[in-house]
Amino acid sequence: MKYAVALFLLIAAAPLAAQDADMQITAWVSQVEIESEDDFSGFQTDFEDGFAMGVSVNRFFNRFASVEASVFDIRSEASLLIGDAPAISIGDVNLTPVMLGVQLHLAGRSRFDPYVG
Repeated sequence: MKYAVALFLLIAAAPLAAQDADMQITAWVSQVEIESEDDFSGFQTDFEDGFAMGVSVNRFFNRFASVEASVFDIRSEASLLIGDAPAISIGDVNLTPVMLGVQLHLAGRSRFDPYVG
């Protein structure tokens, strides 16, 4: 199902790539691996692999500068470990990071667009 959604978004966005607009809207779908070691006074959290999707909007002010705003929804199963006791399932955990960044495009919106942000 997720591959069908990704293919649909790729096909639907193809005509938009041909236009030279001051704004880009991008949809994201990905598989997420959360690798962390969180230990708080004997409590430890464990996150399973999850699923993420999101959208980002990149607004260009000129050929070399833009601002990008992104929001993602990350879903994963989590459990809590207390000392040597069996793991306690917390259930599904939804994380929603919101990001805002300024980008400096080194090649000025060329076909390959490296940037510092």
